[in-house]
Amino acid sequence: MKKNFFIIVFFIFFSIILPNKSNAYSSDPKQFISEVVDKAKKILVETNSQEFKTKELSKIAMETVDIQGIGYYTLGNYRKELSDD
Repeated sequence: MKKNFFIIVFFIFFSIILPNKSNAYSSDPKQFISEVVDKAKKILVETNSQEFKTKELSKIAMETVDIQGIGYYTLGNYRKELSDD
């Protein structure tokens, strides 16, 4: 009985509490840039392989850059004329 209670409490704790701790970036542009630069510095300073650094920096770029938004901005009004092909 106690085991089931602890399992239920454990599940409730992790399903309610942990999702609220997201890794969302700040809405303040200066703080956002500062956070991204600090993450990149930390990766570059470490003495890991070049491949690891490239992989981690690419991951940061994919998380922080709105590639679809940049594409839409670049296409401008022409994006409405595009087909799925």
